[in-house]
Amino acid sequence: MRPMQLLDRRYLSNAWKGIRSIILPRFKVLAYHSVNVRSGDPYEVTVADFAAQMQFLADRNYGVISLRGALESLKNGNVGEKNIVITFDDGFKSLTNNAFPVLKEYGFPATVFLPVKYVGGIDEFSYSQPRPTMPIMGWREIERSLEQGIDYGSHSMTHPNLLNMSDRQLDYELGKSKSILERRLGLTFFPFAYPFGLFDQTIKENVKKAGYHCALCFGNVLSNSAVTDHFEMKREKILHGTTLKEFARMVDTRNDFIRKVKRMFFKQE
Repeated sequence: MRPMQLLDRRYLSNAWKGIRSIILPRFKVLAYHSVNVRSGDPYEVTVADFAAQMQFLADRNYGVISLRGALESLKNGNVGEKNIVITFDDGFKSLTNNAFPVLKEYGFPATVFLPVKYVGGIDEFSYSQPRPTMPIMGWREIERSLEQGIDYGSHSMTHPNLLNMSDRQLDYELGKSKSILERRLGLTFFPFAYPFGLFDQTIKENVKKAGYHCALCFGNVLSNSAVTDHFEMKREKILHGTTLKEFARMVDTRNDFIRKVKRMFFKQE
């Protein structure tokens, strides 16, 4: 077979997968970080905005399900286009008083991804722009929240950029964080969120080898469907400046295609 023919087949296969990812039933995974009373941090949503967003989901009959339930729906082909999964990265202490009570009011489950080394301390990892350090939940708070429908997964040990790490370093970040969560919390379902959303094929294979059930990145304005790689599950970032109108557009899977086109050609939503 000539290389061009093979290339054509791969191209057609990828194109067909892309088309299926749009026409198949899909669901959204939302990615939050901190929730606080008032904030100017771009990653921190105010309590008022978070409550309004949860009210919006409830009023419009979105089905908020657990990440484990979403994974089962992918496997069984029972994906609901109005299904939503709520996730939080970093496990900031502010979630305890500001986000979890809102979720409890609506009966919504959520998954929090922990940088395990910093549990009970402060974040020592940095983002792309300066920001103040914030406290991370302690083990007692985490254990209590398990009873309220909050699940936990790994965000690695120290929240590093995993790219170009050695196998030994990856084993520490992936394997040790998983073993601590298993020992401290008795978890049986192990999701992983790539720090900063960054990964490559080597990292993905190491995540699988470490025994995780799925891994989440940040998305390209497409949802998750039956053809989604469980180790490349896409999430929509909900940020400080996300208006309720923007939120409504983001959670509606019918907008995926036009949002994708706008981002591809106009570099905007």
